Amino acid sequence: MKTKRVIVFVLIFVLVSAVLFYHLFSDNRTTIYAYYLGQEAQFELAKAENVSRLRVVTHYDDEHTIFRVPDKEAFIEEYVLTHSDFVVSYELYHSGAEYYRTFYIFEHDNILYGLHYNDNLDIFRMNHIGAYIEDFYVPFPTINFFEGDYQEVETIPWKDIRWEPWESFEDAAAFYEKLSDVQSMIDYEEKTIRLNGYDYTGWPQGSFSDDYPVILRFDDEGFSYEVMD
Repeated sequence: MKTKRVIVFVLIFVLVSAVLFYHLFSDNRTTIYAYYLGQEAQFELAKAENVSRLRVVTHYDDEHTIFRVPDKEAFIEEYVLTHSDFVVSYELYHSGAEYYRTFYIFEHDNILYGLHYNDNLDIFRMNHIGAYIEDFYVPFPTINFFEGDYQEVETIPWKDIRWEPWESFEDAAAFYEKLSDVQSMIDYEEKTIRLNGYDYTGWPQGSFSDDYPVILRFDDEGFSYEVMD
């Protein structure tokens, strides 16, 4: 009888120990991250429990992560707004589809990342954000910031911006003032902003510029860009 009790106690002890070990030392949370330039640059947003339908798509033109969480508001409060790389959020209006969407913007190792929630699909989407200007990929508030085949010095009207976080030079300057990893040179008198970007001319061995080659020039109608030689 004593032997049976000892065996039962041992089994209970082993079971309890296994449960404690699992909770203390195992990590059953899913890492949510996005790539930039394949796997050369990686931004980790969170390690969260109960993340379903996590799918990472790594593609040259569209590297992004989509995921779903059971409590959207709790996820934003717990992981997004408290993230060390979080910069700012925008309530942006999509003029074509005529609806608002909140973008959460992060900066990490000279790269901007954006997160937004798609109500129609009930998913979050995260990807690096910016725009291609000639041989450079430069930081802008959203992906594909402006649309159309524009040339240097040609004004990009405010109405042709895909999303609308800017309506003036002051809006653009306020955005870049908030950044610390992504450097810019703002000239308030001339209403210009100079940016560094990732230079694709040596792809796949490209690099970030350090001489601010892309210049944005603002006026009442919109802005134009110029790439310095």
